[in-house]
Amino acid sequence: MICDIPPGTLPYVKENDCIMQLTGKHTVNTTPAILWTILMDTDALARIIPGISRMEKISDNSFKSFIDIKLGPVNSSFSGDLLLE
Repeated sequence: MICDIPPGTLPYVKENDCIMQLTGKHTVNTTPAILWTILMDTDALARIIPGISRMEKISDNSFKSFIDIKLGPVNSSFSGDLLLE
């Protein structure tokens, strides 16, 4: 968790907000055009990003993501913002 981000640094960060930053590299054997098409498809993104059940596109690179978690008899749903850079 990153909690020391100044407000206004990212469009959705407000005072006292914390964000989770996921990073990594993946090699994909396809053309840039096909990969871009997949990355812009919210259904495809929801299937390939761990834990996300669905996504809604907000802008070209910003999405609202929804996570459903079941732990024993308890079900929880969370939402968050996803920014592709």
